[in-house]
Amino acid sequence: MRVPTPLRSFRVYPERRSLYWEVRFYRDVPTMRLAYGFYRGKVSSKVSDGTARNFVRAEKALAITAATTFVNFRHGRQRTSPVLGRLFFAFGSCGAMILSHEAAHATRYYLIRMGVKLDDPETDERFARILGDIVRDIAKEIW
Repeated sequence: MRVPTPLRSFRVYPERRSLYWEVRFYRDVPTMRLAYGFYRGKVSSKVSDGTARNFVRAEKALAITAATTFVNFRHGRQRTSPVLGRLFFAFGSCGAMILSHEAAHATRYYLIRMGVKLDDPETDERFARILGDIVRDIAKEIW
């Protein structure tokens, strides 16, 4: 069995920084779930922060946010990869609600990776701005 090829593939950079989400759009939900299964198998042994156990059950999911943290070791130095993870969508089921739902997950994981305390009232406005940016960037690519 081969890894499904996405119909659309692009990156989204929260706050225009170097960290980014890989966004993949597939033909339909079963194809998207299959691609997620391949991705999960590929990254689960390489995840350093325990997020592999947080992968959702994909049997009923219409879209999936898979957050990962890769650590590269080169020349005796440790470097965290700029990839935040991958957002999986299916064209047939991606509306505003699903897009914003997954963007909320992506925003939360991004802020955690940046070391921001989510219970801080000052974070609310930043969360809302980043969420809006992610939704806008994805929508511009697909609609």
